[in-house]
Amino acid sequence: MSYFDRFFQSLRDIHASNKDLAQAIRANTETYKQEHDPSITDTSPPFKLPEAITSYYESEQKDRPGNSIWKRLERIAAVVIFLLSLIAVIFTYRTLEQVTRQANFSQDQIGTMRRQLKMDQRAWIVIKYPTIQLIDGKPLTVPIAMENIAKTTAVRLKVK
Repeated sequence: MSYFDRFFQSLRDIHASNKDLAQAIRANTETYKQEHDPSITDTSPPFKLPEAITSYYESEQKDRPGNSIWKRLERIAAVVIFLLSLIAVIFTYRTLEQVTRQANFSQDQIGTMRRQLKMDQRAWIVIKYPTIQLIDGKPLTVPIAMENIAKTTAVRLKVK
């Protein structure tokens, strides 16, 4: 073999050896990347909570911001309803007092009207007598006339 042939053969051997080395380095690098790459590594915790606890926690996290607003609104609504109920009770009490006063006044008026009707329906008898001349030594005689001037007739009339 000639000097050039040995030289080219050495270059081919070096090239093949470099090629094998490059493949080994690539394989080693990929293995290293897979072991140390955060996107590839397993990030799951060493233990797993039951599904019920996980779903409860997630639902609580979802409901938490809106929940406080609804609770505030609910409390405000409860206070407003309580105050409105209190005002309604006060107005009802005042109305009851006024109605009671009016009922008492009406009963007083009815009593007055009954007395007036009784007075109006009684028999009114007027006694009429003429002017008398008094003469000495003669007995006193007075002619009396009774007249009913009321709307009803006189019943059970007694003269003493």
